Amino acid sequence: MTLVPVLLLLLFLVPVGSLFVQGFALPDDTFTHLWNTVLGGYVASTLSLVALVLPGVLVLGSVSAWLVARHDFPLRKSLSWMLLLPFASPPYILAYVYTDAFQGVFPDIRSLPVAAALFAVVLSPYVYLLARATFLEQSSRLVDAARVLGCSSLAAFFRVALPLARPSLVAGAAMATMEVVADFGTVEYFAIDTMSTGVYRTWFALGSKAGAARLALILLACAFVLLGIEKAARRRARYFQGGHATARSERTKLSGTKGWLATAFCALPVVFGFALPTALLSFRVATEGWRAVDASFGTMALRSFSLALVAGCVCCGAGALLAWSSRNARGFLARAGVNAASLGYAMPGAVLAVGVLFPLGAADALVGDAWQAVTGVDPGLLLSGTAGGLVYAYAVRFGAIPLQSFQAALGRVTPSLEGTARVLGATPLRTFLRVHLPLTRASAAAALVLVFVDVVKELPATLLLRPFDFDTLAVHTYHLASDERLTAASPAALLIMVVGILPVIVLQKLSQGRN
Repeated sequence: MTLVPVLLLLLFLVPVGSLFVQGFALPDDTFTHLWNTVLGGYVASTLSLVALVLPGVLVLGSVSAWLVARHDFPLRKSLSWMLLLPFASPPYILAYVYTDAFQGVFPDIRSLPVAAALFAVVLSPYVYLLARATFLEQSSRLVDAARVLGCSSLAAFFRVALPLARPSLVAGAAMATMEVVADFGTVEYFAIDTMSTGVYRTWFALGSKAGAARLALILLACAFVLLGIEKAARRRARYFQGGHATARSERTKLSGTKGWLATAFCALPVVFGFALPTALLSFRVATEGWRAVDASFGTMALRSFSLALVAGCVCCGAGALLAWSSRNARGFLARAGVNAASLGYAMPGAVLAVGVLFPLGAADALVGDAWQAVTGVDPGLLLSGTAGGLVYAYAVRFGAIPLQSFQAALGRVTPSLEGTARVLGATPLRTFLRVHLPLTRASAAAALVLVFVDVVKELPATLLLRPFDFDTLAVHTYHLASDERLTAASPAALLIMVVGILPVIVLQKLSQGRN
């Protein structure tokens, strides 16, 4: 059983090891030039963007979660799930849409504050989802006691509910920050020189793999720090979930002006993060954009969905095996395999691309030379620059999603079921196939949907690792929007957003009964 986590551990560690090899073993003076010229600007722009995004994400997410969880106002029930809709909107698509729509109205729309506002509305569901769950689970007695002691509803929120929800807020903010740091499409389109765009330019414009690898290591270190903050915050979240302290009171009724103000506030991320850009894209498609929907568009969409489906199945298979192995084979290797797989989602796409391409190229050279020596035929590229290489990168990037889903599902399977199967003569593998898998079908389906949509939306890793003339919906949209051809890009962008609604449906199903 320990063989599975060992192999997966190696697969997940290869890109990280590759970054160190490329960054410090290859001779290159480019990084010194970057250090003396543009690295400070990359760091400053990245930190400035994060500093502007975090307050917006925290305010939008926490206040809307508090209103939905503890108050009753017009459209509350609909908004409780509609606040997840910005998850369907990749930030780079919003950047394209709003720039095209408001370029003449706001001449400086391609700016750092506008980019921060777009990130805030799109990423606010990270905070909203965790904060709403916390507010629903908090004991109403604490807030009621504060009200009895003279606190207003607003004062009780700031002095009681918000401090108790701090771990969830920190976790949501850390996840949002990872997305900001990892983004490429939005900041590149807005000409904001962040660490992510620096990796891309160093690799392609300067032709320096070593310099790009060192920048990627800095970016990776930042992502791992944020991941550690997020994990620590989640552990601390258990502190205030008392066993008998979850008594709930009726929601506070907000009527008249207060009620509609609450509705308007909760509607902000829904309107600007999903409804308005979807309407603008739909108008584009309905007027002129439909002309871009031809046979090649269908082929590209099929290619994107096929790639996403294969990657989803690979991720779910690896996640199921690793979760099952770690459940049965306890020890350092099992924990190391799980931890390595969990780090994948903290790796920005540009970092992952730099880390994956080098070992894939080395494997191609090794296998190709051996094959040619035996058969006399050059097999060409087998891994790097192929769909298989992309699937491997996606498995490293998104493997944590099914792993965590399967771990949670297996945790709900009582050990007595396994014991009964073993007593009846079932092997561990047969027990896994006949007992565990049927009981985790719902989690597997949810994980498959989430990975599928993430792969469809993924831009930087796909852009850097895709085979020649192999455009996905995301890459196609990026190229056309970069050429200011948003009308031609609108069908692909709209399709990405429509597909992005699937995780919202999954999350809504999982949270039913808690609204």
